[in-house]
Amino acid sequence: PRRRVESTTIMAEKKEVQVKYWGGFTGRAEPVMMILEEAKQPWKWDKQTGATWTEFKNKTASPVFALPTITMGNTVLSQTTAICAKLGKDFGLYPEAKDEFTVWSVALNIADLWAEAYKGRKGGAEASKSFLDGRLKPWLQVLA
Repeated sequence: PRRRVESTTIMAEKKEVQVKYWGGFTGRAEPVMMILEEAKQPWKWDKQTGATWTEFKNKTASPVFALPTITMGNTVLSQTTAICAKLGKDFGLYPEAKDEFTVWSVALNIADLWAEAYKGRKGGAEASKSFLDGRLKPWLQVLA
């Protein structure tokens, strides 16, 4: 069960969150954007190109390798699942302690499913068919 609590200072101050991701599609940034919308938190999509992303990675002190990232004040985070956990805690959308690791298990299963589906899509018609015919149903049974 989800609990909504008064948030930490970030929500109270309503600082705009900057979400960096590639322009043209939302991909792995979509869950981040959905949490920000649910929390009614101001945010900005900073659409990246190869050049702007390289420039950002080279100047940030935070350990970032791939998009998406968020910037909240002086905090820079990467990795969709870690970002979602941070936002969930900050905005009162994090699970209760007794459910925390079950939620983590589901979140990481979804991340693995997403990665497999994307790999299948990028692999052409045969890889897509293989994923749809062989791997999708077991994943959906786990997540049901």
